Amino acid sequence: MSARLIPRTLHAEAAILLPDSSQFSIGRDPSCDLPLRDASTSRRQATLEREGDAWILRDEDSANGTFVRGRRVKRARLVGGETIRFGAVEEFRFVNPERGADNRLGSWRSFFTLALVPRDPAQPGRRFSLGAGPHVVGRDSTADFRIDSNRISGMHARIESKGAVAHVTDHRSVNGTWVNGEKVRTADIRPGDEIAFGDVLFDVKGSARLSHRGVAAAVLFTGVCGLAILGIALRPQSQGPVRLWTKDMYLEQVQTSLREALAAYDTSPPAKEVARARFDIAIRSLAAADRLPPEGWEDAEVYAALRESSAPLSRQLEGRDIVRIYQSLSERQPERRDTEIPSNPALTLPPQEKRETKPMERGSVVRDELASIVAEFGIDVREQAVPASLLAEVERFVQVWTGKERGYTERSRARAQVHLEMIRAELRRNLLPEVFCYLPFIESGYQASIGSHAGAEGLWQFMPATARKYGLTVNDGVDERTDPQLATVAACKYINDLMATFGANAFDCAVAAYNKGEYGMVSCLRGVSWKSRWKFWDAAERKDGCLKQETIEYVPRFLAAAIVMRRPEAFGFGTQAAPGS
Repeated sequence: MSARLIPRTLHAEAAILLPDSSQFSIGRDPSCDLPLRDASTSRRQATLEREGDAWILRDEDSANGTFVRGRRVKRARLVGGETIRFGAVEEFRFVNPERGADNRLGSWRSFFTLALVPRDPAQPGRRFSLGAGPHVVGRDSTADFRIDSNRISGMHARIESKGAVAHVTDHRSVNGTWVNGEKVRTADIRPGDEIAFGDVLFDVKGSARLSHRGVAAAVLFTGVCGLAILGIALRPQSQGPVRLWTKDMYLEQVQTSLREALAAYDTSPPAKEVARARFDIAIRSLAAADRLPPEGWEDAEVYAALRESSAPLSRQLEGRDIVRIYQSLSERQPERRDTEIPSNPALTLPPQEKRETKPMERGSVVRDELASIVAEFGIDVREQAVPASLLAEVERFVQVWTGKERGYTERSRARAQVHLEMIRAELRRNLLPEVFCYLPFIESGYQASIGSHAGAEGLWQFMPATARKYGLTVNDGVDERTDPQLATVAACKYINDLMATFGANAFDCAVAAYNKGEYGMVSCLRGVSWKSRWKFWDAAERKDGCLKQETIEYVPRFLAAAIVMRRPEAFGFGTQAAPGS
């Protein structure tokens, strides 16, 4: 990374890279390499020139002076991290990753850890000292270094301190992590650097806190090396966030899903919905492991990947072709779901016939439909029963959608008819369970132009940053979040990412993360078994405060909405549009 000047007001795109050769001129004259605007600067204010591995700043007899760390200079040898002011206002920070205060290691600095010091006291950040072990930076309440700003992702970045050097890794944050004016995925930071999470800026400085090396030196100095080593060995390590799946984990999931798909197919009678869903999970896992293109798979590519992955399953296949089995399941049968509104009002059932379902039948409908829904995610309730507490919450929200919120349900059903087939088609193209078509029920009531106080907009209630991340244009003149087709394409990409983030067999986590955010959800899964089919509900029942009530209720609200939308006749809904919809 080259040396650079960064305006003290930052944003990283404005960083000025310095050439390795020739002079670099600074002044108000437009021909200068760095043209200044403020009237207090001279037309030829100063020059920067490289001498060996150092940078020399020279003032060109300017009227109002050139200052380094507040002191007026005629000539100065710059050190990484120094502040330079030209005239009265124009202020920059000099960063030289090759050399400077940050790189004079091997001395006493390596015995101390680093600190992140907020540049602007008015910003929401606070001073953080980097101790041992990884630290999570983010907006989530469980983050080790919490920054309360809507520009910060739930889990924004991770920092691992190694004495006077630390390693930062961006967690695919929406607004990015920047080191010395450059957006990074991963980078080392040292004293004299600056780091920004979104637009919250910190200076990297040394602290008075001992690093591992400093602790070891102190222990050796006091003559109790043996006890110190024992203490370090026995000291519990801080538990980092639950890590996202690796390629090997996805490939293992492929084998697991294919074995389970064949087992479901071979039951008597065959559990075809479960088997098909498990094939879809295997294919999405192949894509997550880079064995298929990220999008736009050709049938031939899928078939080849399935045949290659099925080699260890020869005994279970017993000579059968796994592709033929998959093809026999790939024709989806029409479901009993959300009866469409007829154009002829004479076909509408009389009001008294809409509400004849008995209470005992409702419980049976909820259980049967819930089993059918989770089968779309590859879960066979005969093997993995729905947790009783989750079933109770689903039944409670069925009562809400059919009772207190009955009017909302009727209006949403009427509006949904315009969008549902388009949404299902896009979900099928992405091999995603079609039941996700009911997420807009609880997000927007299928209203394409509705907004929220938080800034979300459209059918899928995208926030601006998430919408842009998934290819939608959002600016003063255009807002594609209100375009149902474009927003649905983006939503399928987002849902696919959520399914990949938590492992292809953790649909409840993906649904909850649509409400909470993926990194916030990951942090709440600490200590939860990744083999469980009900990871989210395991975390919800822990009641440790990590999950807000809104997120805990989001999954059963979604499942209840799907049940009511799929079986409206079981809850007394007719086939005519509700008035005022």
